[in-house]
Amino acid sequence: TNDALAAASPVQTLNGAILKARTTFGVGACDGLIIFGRAGTWELSATVTAGNLATNHEIIFTRDPAVSKAACVFGFGTGNYNIRIPWLRVRDCSAKRNGTFYIPSGATGVGVTKSVFENVDYDNASWNVAIVNGATHGMYFDGGVVITNGGTNLLNPGTNNIICLVRGVTYGTTATSYAVEGWLVLGCEFTNVIFSRGGRSQSGAIIAFNRNMKRSVIGGVGFGNDADVNGAAYCQNVWEYIVTNSDAMLKISADSGTGNVRHMLAFNNTFAGAHLAGRANNFYDDGPLGNLRTHEVNASAGNIHVQLNWKADIFALLNAGLADASSRINAWSYGYGVGCFGEFSMYIDAAGGSDSFRQMYPGLGALIGASDTIRQDPLFTNYQGTQKVGAVYSAGAGGGDYTLLPGSPCKGIVPYAALPFDLAGNPRPTMNDSAGAYV
Repeated sequence: TNDALAAASPVQTLNGAILKARTTFGVGACDGLIIFGRAGTWELSATVTAGNLATNHEIIFTRDPAVSKAACVFGFGTGNYNIRIPWLRVRDCSAKRNGTFYIPSGATGVGVTKSVFENVDYDNASWNVAIVNGATHGMYFDGGVVITNGGTNLLNPGTNNIICLVRGVTYGTTATSYAVEGWLVLGCEFTNVIFSRGGRSQSGAIIAFNRNMKRSVIGGVGFGNDADVNGAAYCQNVWEYIVTNSDAMLKISADSGTGNVRHMLAFNNTFAGAHLAGRANNFYDDGPLGNLRTHEVNASAGNIHVQLNWKADIFALLNAGLADASSRINAWSYGYGVGCFGEFSMYIDAAGGSDSFRQMYPGLGALIGASDTIRQDPLFTNYQGTQKVGAVYSAGAGGGDYTLLPGSPCKGIVPYAALPFDLAGNPRPTMNDSAGAYV
């Protein structure tokens, strides 16, 4: 009931602290609980199924202010813990997974239904199982979370769609490519990750203000490739591709997909790569007959692309070799630059400038590359992505600096700013803004 009494007679286990609150205040009567951990590992491991602690509050586990962040460890994974609490927040401490058991799912009213890690140094100990079990549980990584030894499934829940927020997270390694559920991903520092859609609709998704460096495995960011999207944003991210494989880093209803895309925003992203390695395939309408797609009310502004490709009708009849080409008109708005301005690409399109892959008009201020061997140089401060000399690709070292040097052709080409600040927090000019993530 007060700090002095708690310090004088501390509870010996994490489980015991929750049960003591239950017995002290009564089931359903506790309106919130903070547990302060002293030095040691405090394991969420016991099974408790009798009664609820409360119906609508959170339990917060954090460190005693007298203990360092590294010394106070929240642990789980050695056993099921099915106490009925609605909300668990682990804050300002360390955390470690010690086994294959989940933070419980909350199924049938048993377990936790929402978990939050906030300002936590989290060691997943390379366990390759999801962090929670079941679609009824919401998982939030909410700022200042540094993840080590991630394991391939930590942020990739598949069809459970339980990773509700990934914000301010440091995650990934050059040794292994990890997947992140690309739903609400903000301000993260990634190394070599890919985004996974799972079974959730991408309508309403926001992926913004992230850096994904040293990307060495194929698989980029995809919207609308296998389902419709109505309202999504991919804004001010840096994606660094460092290998020689031909692959698209940005796919908005790309090759032979099925999804229609409406109200999609792609603003001020920076991509590093070379020609086909790290390209963008956007707003295609080239799928099977009977699967004509519609892309409308979309906007693409101030992106620095490696290569920019588009496919739809080019006023070609059937005998031009394009199946049912004359009916593929539902991507015309993007093809004629509606909603596009200040776009930049380093290389010419995949067809070498022929009508079959390029926009008819790329929008106001656009600077589109004119060669498949000579890069239109954005003048990055330190480019470390995939490189191409003539026809020969070479891997990049990664870890580049993608701010723009003075004299960059990307400066001033965006007629008006789409975003108020760049990725470093610098104000963007309202007129004649720079393409890319940095002014």
